[in-house]
Amino acid sequence: MRALDVGCGTRKIKGAIGIDLRKVKGVDVIADATMLPFKNDCFDKIILSHIVEHIPDIICFMREIWRVSKNKATIHIWTPHFTSMNSFTDLTHVRHLTSQSFDYFDKTTSLAKDLWFDRELKFKVKTKRLIFTKRKTRFWNYLIEKLANKNIARYETILGWIFPCETLYFELEVLKE
Repeated sequence: MRALDVGCGTRKIKGAIGIDLRKVKGVDVIADATMLPFKNDCFDKIILSHIVEHIPDIICFMREIWRVSKNKATIHIWTPHFTSMNSFTDLTHVRHLTSQSFDYFDKTTSLAKDLWFDRELKFKVKTKRLIFTKRKTRFWNYLIEKLANKNIARYETILGWIFPCETLYFELEVLKE
């Protein structure tokens, strides 16, 4: 299984090819994530850990991810939830995401059916999960995380700003014909 860790920095996933804009320990390839220096259809797994919130043109970026992925490849995405203070603290973040942000790429969702314009670029949203900070001073987050993940949309519209979530996790599957 060939894996790519985009924007890996110093925390590259073991066994993956690490790509980043800067040369630090763990980076194998220095390149811009919106112009990946790889052939089409060459990765089975792509890791996007805390990178998508930094990308100005996420549609262009996801086209590149789709291009270098094999059919049925798995894309793992971690990003700050829009209610997280971390989403707004980092001045290099250009977007704040919700649980529905990647629905635009999944033609089975109402957002994609109504609004998406690129019929070639296809992903299936396999998993959405909210991850809360858990420690002794936030003991209630163990329960809130369970409840929030039962109905994420309801959590985001009613409780999100009362009980902020730290991280959003998505697992996407690449669909190619």
